[in-house]
Amino acid sequence: MNQEFREESVDGERHHDSMNNQVARRLDALTEEFYQRNAVSFDATRQSSWPGWSKCLEAAGLQGQNPERLKVLDVAAGNLRFARFLNDAFPDTELIYTAVDSCEPLLANSKPISHGRVNIQVIDLIEELLKGNEDLFSACGQQDLAVCFGFLHHTPTEEARIHLLQSIVEALKPGGIAAISFWRFMEVPSLAKKTQWTTQKALQKLCLSESDLDQGDYLLGWGETSDSWRYCHNFNDAELKRYCEALTGSAELVQHFRSDGRPGDLNSYLVLRA
Repeated sequence: MNQEFREESVDGERHHDSMNNQVARRLDALTEEFYQRNAVSFDATRQSSWPGWSKCLEAAGLQGQNPERLKVLDVAAGNLRFARFLNDAFPDTELIYTAVDSCEPLLANSKPISHGRVNIQVIDLIEELLKGNEDLFSACGQQDLAVCFGFLHHTPTEEARIHLLQSIVEALKPGGIAAISFWRFMEVPSLAKKTQWTTQKALQKLCLSESDLDQGDYLLGWGETSDSWRYCHNFNDAELKRYCEALTGSAELVQHFRSDGRPGDLNSYLVLRA
């Protein structure tokens, strides 16, 4: 299951310096507006677990275990479906669960877990990253498990993404596990074609240009909505390798694999041990 990083880059269309913070903040606001506006319909499509989550537990050595207590940090927790996944996976375990997100409508739609407690923190993580906040999760205490699923692609600039990964690892106790997903939507031809179209349309509507975006950056729509977009970054193996190198000394790579979606490989996962 552990995969080597490929050297080639899948999408190499834009090559230039990292976008400025003004553009990054505008894209963050665009994504925030997208989720506030589409929270109900988005929540309806995010009720089931991803196959990759079970593989993460297996890689972490937690599959089939029955710990008495599990401290978990869920970065960009959304409607808390990973909490419910853990609630089912560990029926005899007390979950001490910290959920961080900025979309209150999604959090409000979340269902409670039956054994444990959830502490919700409403934070605009992108803004904190762009401000250079070095103390993102220290108040959460040391975690057994920290996850970030479906969010790194909404984080503009590689510097901010690396900062977030470092902050997640810093939240772990020694030997704790981090599991992070990285969306690779541009490797699906039908989705790539639609994404190219929506990006061009959004850039025109927003009076932005391709030069405002970094390599791998796109603007995706939602359903039949014609003027609601979210910033998304498509990942490749070269980037994941750089992220692992940036974490050298603070975390070791346990496993790198791909899972999820109809093709079964729509997300890359990194499982790391502090």
